[in-house]
Amino acid sequence: MLNRAKADVKVFNDSLQLAKSLALELKKNIFKASLEGRNFSVALCGGKTPLEFFRQLAKKEIRDTIPWEKVHLFWGDERCVPTNDVDSNFRVVSEILIKFIPIPHQNIHRIRGESEPKLEAERYGKEIFSLLGNGKKDLPCFDWIILGLGIDGHTASIFPGDKHSLKTKNICAVSKNPETGQDRITLTMPVINQAWRVVFIVTGRNKANIVCGIIEKNLLVQKCPAFYVNPKTGFLQWWLDEDAASLLTNKCTP
Repeated sequence: MLNRAKADVKVFNDSLQLAKSLALELKKNIFKASLEGRNFSVALCGGKTPLEFFRQLAKKEIRDTIPWEKVHLFWGDERCVPTNDVDSNFRVVSEILIKFIPIPHQNIHRIRGESEPKLEAERYGKEIFSLLGNGKKDLPCFDWIILGLGIDGHTASIFPGDKHSLKTKNICAVSKNPETGQDRITLTMPVINQAWRVVFIVTGRNKANIVCGIIEKNLLVQKCPAFYVNPKTGFLQWWLDEDAASLLTNKCTP
């Protein structure tokens, strides 16, 4: 059975409060890295949940206080579509956040969803490792990886039944959405578990059951990929709104 460390759970009144607080927390961590003279790497997630978080980061009072030249943006997963497609995770972040911030172009590391999936998974893995590998580990180490959670328990683009992405030694893998058949490229679970901090952001009462099952270590949810997020040397946080946290036994409000 998986030896799971206790997660840090933060519960907010609503999704707006969550987004504002997370943007400030990310800013604080970026600033700390800058003071230490190092870059800060963060892998972003897709879906609707992080949209307000991106908007908060793009607000003048936050964006103008972040040393963006020290930030390297990555993506935890991407749909295999061109950047102008409505399904593109990169397109969403570009329109809501990137066009408003002075981040150097070379610090934006997108997954090329328009490319052949297997070749792109290999290329993106090499790009990540060239920047975040330290020569001592087989896997790169992100400062932050931000994850969403599907009602089926998937995270990034690792879906139930995808044993390859859970165990492979590759940095990236090609997966398939079981409902739509759409190809995707995703960070693998070993890479996610190598990060210094992994942050789930989850909102909505329709996620309450799966959130409760994973956080409270209910073995009935072991088929859910999110159950296996368990950072080796870093730590795991759940940032939830009241609805998503409604079934938890113990709650911690910031």
